[in-house]
Amino acid sequence: MSLVIASNLPNEDEYVGTESSIYKPFSFRNDMSSTMKIPPNAQIALQSAKVHLSDSIIFSEDNKKFYIYFGQGVRPPTTAFNTLNSMEGGTAVPIPCHMIFNENKSEGTTFAANREEFAILIQRTINQNVSNPQLINRCSVFQSPLITDPNKQGFKVEYNGTILPLNTGDVSGTGNDPDQDFIPNSYVPRTNTEVAAYFRGQRYSAITPAFPVEELAQPWGTRPSQRAGKGIVWDYTYDVANDVGVFETLLARNRSQAITFNVPPLSNINGRCTFITSAGGIYGRDAGNSAKWAVGLSRPAQKNLSTTGRANINPPYYQHRNGSKFVYFLPNYWDFCVWVDNLTNPNVSGGFSVDGQINVGQCVVDTSDVVAGQANLNHLPKFMSMPYWELDASQTDFRNPGGPGVNVYAPIGPQANPPAADNGQLFATEFRLNGEIMEIWIMDGGPLGNGVGGKYYKLMGHAKGEPALNNLKPVSQDCWNLQPVMSINNQGLNGGAELKQIGLSQYTSCNPNYATLTPEDQNGSRNGDIGWVSGRGSVPADYNTIIGGGWLEPLKPGGYESWEQKCVRENFGYKVAELMGQPAINRGSEFYTLVPLNSNTYVYGGVEAADPANPLSSLTYDIQRPVLILQESNRYTPSEGAGLQSQLGFVGEPIAELVRTGTQGYYEVTSITEPVFKSSKSIFVRIGNLTQTSVNMRAGIAGSKIVAHLPRFVQEKDSASGPLYLEPNNLIYCDLNNPSELNISNLELSLCYVDETLATSLIGNTILCFHVRQKP
Repeated sequence: MSLVIASNLPNEDEYVGTESSIYKPFSFRNDMSSTMKIPPNAQIALQSAKVHLSDSIIFSEDNKKFYIYFGQGVRPPTTAFNTLNSMEGGTAVPIPCHMIFNENKSEGTTFAANREEFAILIQRTINQNVSNPQLINRCSVFQSPLITDPNKQGFKVEYNGTILPLNTGDVSGTGNDPDQDFIPNSYVPRTNTEVAAYFRGQRYSAITPAFPVEELAQPWGTRPSQRAGKGIVWDYTYDVANDVGVFETLLARNRSQAITFNVPPLSNINGRCTFITSAGGIYGRDAGNSAKWAVGLSRPAQKNLSTTGRANINPPYYQHRNGSKFVYFLPNYWDFCVWVDNLTNPNVSGGFSVDGQINVGQCVVDTSDVVAGQANLNHLPKFMSMPYWELDASQTDFRNPGGPGVNVYAPIGPQANPPAADNGQLFATEFRLNGEIMEIWIMDGGPLGNGVGGKYYKLMGHAKGEPALNNLKPVSQDCWNLQPVMSINNQGLNGGAELKQIGLSQYTSCNPNYATLTPEDQNGSRNGDIGWVSGRGSVPADYNTIIGGGWLEPLKPGGYESWEQKCVRENFGYKVAELMGQPAINRGSEFYTLVPLNSNTYVYGGVEAADPANPLSSLTYDIQRPVLILQESNRYTPSEGAGLQSQLGFVGEPIAELVRTGTQGYYEVTSITEPVFKSSKSIFVRIGNLTQTSVNMRAGIAGSKIVAHLPRFVQEKDSASGPLYLEPNNLIYCDLNNPSELNISNLELSLCYVDETLATSLIGNTILCFHVRQKP
């Protein structure tokens, strides 16, 4: 009988991590200068072991997933935040988050992380999965003392919910709109199609559809393709002096031209998107020299979908002409828009097509709008217009029961209720977003018609408790990410081609929350560029869709994708349809139709001041907040597979609701129990080059080389980590099955988990002592 001692290091004081050549603490070999003789019919057992168990934990499929939710809370208990009886009554769903091990967003299979690394992993995973543009890259996770026991360390998850950065002046220049103070910095897209090579060929009325590539380097106005009979179909130019993006079309087109951008989404707190829709740009005083037009906001769409034989970029769950109120010249998806027709046609668009009438539209599920032959599409969104003139005076400045709405050919002020003395015509259309609340305002041109001194009027505001049809839909999770869209259609013009323009003068995006991109960046040469140019035409002169809005390459560094985009990319588009069919969003649901006429039970989430002394500079959400789902929950569904409750320190509290603290608009939550950071996995010892065998049924290995299971609880506490001395109470011998003497010059040793993957939770020095004997 003899003892055999093996170690991965000659010196116990040396520290070697998991990447150290052949001397890994969980996989190493010892060589001898002479041969060791093992007698026939021998047996071997583990006598003792010294290992160094790291304070890291191994993350795998069963413990690296959690969910994040942003919205109103679900009861019980009933609180100012928990306003919903179930998830079906709200406007958001939990987002699954797999812990991301590296910057390239690779989920991998298994990996180890200590407390510091774990905090970084959780922070990175949240920032790359939460798709609310207000929260992207604004989460911090760090170690923090437990509130119940400051001597113990847990984790704090923190969100900065205020707008950033802040303007401090009346940026509108009108002097009469104090709400314009403290809005996020405006960033009008700087793309100019004159210099954007990808789009140069799309600017022409093409007799030959494909623009010659060899002409791309030639100066504008000198290319052979610019011959008689050709001209600009559409163009987008950034006016540096006035910080305005100008979208224009010159020729009389028989189809709509629309454009959006690959830019960060609109800020969800005090977000403003302002379009110059003045008389000098897109319409005149009669149908003979006016245009059909629309401006608004829509979700990113990166999929080219053709439903009518003509290519339009739309979400795959949207079909133009679904429902009874579709607008024939607006084939694209619009989350929110203002549109004007230059012809009166009472038999289309639900009766809203009135020459020069300003209309408010949106794409939304409306199961009450049942159309024959479209039963299979009834659960999908439809375009619908809102009769704002029927609203109470608190919601619109243009109450006029029975209609019509505001006429763009006449001064705005006299059409208001009560009439105003201002005689300027429409100059600008503005969309304002706060939380789930979208409002639309218009501004007249002022005394000189150029917007200076112009006055804002509320076209369609929001009122709590009003029936669904009296409010715009809430900005739900499927449309958190909104980007500007402009469309011009010159069908019906008299007198030939005329220049028609729409300006984008203000766009307060969440740009500071996103990576800064330059043309040299992997993604920067296209992000910030024109995104969606659609010509709904079947002839070469009317261009088909090029690219959808939103980040072009959202999975590359600097790119982020919305929850809706991710669902579509992963073929889970039905999840979007399910959310859009929920009562709070479905305009025709029983949720609204069965309640009293002037009330409903869903309250839109808005904004409020975190610091009453600084009401504008501390705006943050009022009844929406982030929630972490760390274990499967019946309140927040779906949440299958969530399993980070003990690692984050929320044992007994699988739902971690972030609460607002202080006056800075921060939301935070701190561990309530000390996180468990040790490997809870059993560790086994293997000898790879001896003749023993064992059966590992869990791994399905009949000829396993395992000889021992390391005892775990020989010390006072089962959470032990660091250097551990382990000695079994009873030696369990394995037969070596050697009928004759064995000559051994080395041992190949490894420590593994039950699935026989290497035990990477071990670091530093490993010493193993075996007892070899001849079988009794």
